[in-house]
Amino acid sequence: MAGGFLRPAVLLRGLQLRRSAHRQLLEAFETSRYRIPAGQLVEVSYEALIRQPLAAVKRIYDELGLSSWPLAQAPLQARIAQACSYTADPVTLPLAAEQRLNDLMEEA
Repeated sequence: MAGGFLRPAVLLRGLQLRRSAHRQLLEAFETSRYRIPAGQLVEVSYEALIRQPLAAVKRIYDELGLSSWPLAQAPLQARIAQACSYTADPVTLPLAAEQRLNDLMEEA
């Protein structure tokens, strides 16, 4: 490692392992999701969570019949407000790693 950066081959191997682990996790979930009792699973799209986080979380509380929304709402609003000021640093990959990542995403 030079300058704290991983070599492209190491990055690619890590991406492949994560992709494989993610696929296995999703397959295990899909295989056993029938075991989750009705009314105990709420699915929220990433887009809905990003677009309107408070509304998405309220929907979870409502669908699960949780009565603690009045207690949770203010702390959640504060956390969402704090997160709104966060800006992620751009991530740049070596061209070969970026191309391989794109290939892996297409295969998924």
